[in-house]
Amino acid sequence: MTKKQKILKLLEENKFRPGCMISGSKSFYRELFPNNFVVFNANIIIPKMGKIWHGDLDITEDAKILKKIAAKFKTTFYVLREMEVRFGNENKPIKELISRAAWRTDLPNGVTDNHGHVDRDRFRSYFSKIDSKKIKICNQLKAEKYKTEINKILIYLKHPEALTTDESLIVDFYDIFIDQKQIPKEENKISKKFGFPIKFSDKIIDVAKKIKKNNV
Repeated sequence: MTKKQKILKLLEENKFRPGCMISGSKSFYRELFPNNFVVFNANIIIPKMGKIWHGDLDITEDAKILKKIAAKFKTTFYVLREMEVRFGNENKPIKELISRAAWRTDLPNGVTDNHGHVDRDRFRSYFSKIDSKKIKICNQLKAEKYKTEINKILIYLKHPEALTTDESLIVDFYDIFIDQKQIPKEENKISKKFGFPIKFSDKIIDVAKKIKKNNV
């Protein structure tokens, strides 16, 4: 097993599955944890290896374990935002890519100032603990009621651990840069899977209700 494979294996064992999502609604997650440093569609770059991982990261929650894994392999994880490693940017020299990192494991708090990616005022409570008693979790009542059906949808969409709310849409679980020409094809595939018409604009909860009603 190569070093890269070992790193990926350990990441996955710690629930950092490639392509993982931490929420079915990015805006809802930000509202729920306003002081957390969250990088949706993040990319992890390692010197001499390049891009090794992508997915959602809540750095405030994930920093400790990411630093531990990087230290175990005597390397540094550089976390880049999605656009820095897309549309040809991924072919740029590694040194240039890591210089654009929004967060890295070898700094005390990991936060960088590169290219204005991090608003330090916004993340001033970066390592602070959130008082869960002050967090108001709303719009999840229906999602809880149809948990079994929602899990079927999430498994199909390959995001079994994602958080969903009553406002989550099917489109939330697809790449935001998906080719518009591919949308009808993807809608047809998921419709065929569950046996009734499903659109990207449909709410997860509404699809879940139909799955239960049709006993799919």
